[in-house]
Amino acid sequence: MQLFKTLGAHCSLSKPVQRRVKALKRLQLEVFDVEVKFYEELHVLEHKYENLCSSLYNKVSYICPGWRSVVDWSVCVSVSL
Repeated sequence: MQLFKTLGAHCSLSKPVQRRVKALKRLQLEVFDVEVKFYEELHVLEHKYENLCSSLYNKVSYICPGWRSVVDWSVCVSVSL
């Protein structure tokens, strides 16, 4: 409501419209809370899978520049999650 007061438009809105705006702001806050929970869980999942894949990323980093020969490929594919 502070925005409407500063713009001088608050008084020009009818009571039903003011109630709708207030209800929409509350719903927007609820959506924001759900999004916060989503991104917290996403961060946990990203961290979990980053740890699971870190050894694979290390092997890729040795293969790409040619530090490990392709003969060693069987060692790379034997890793299970």
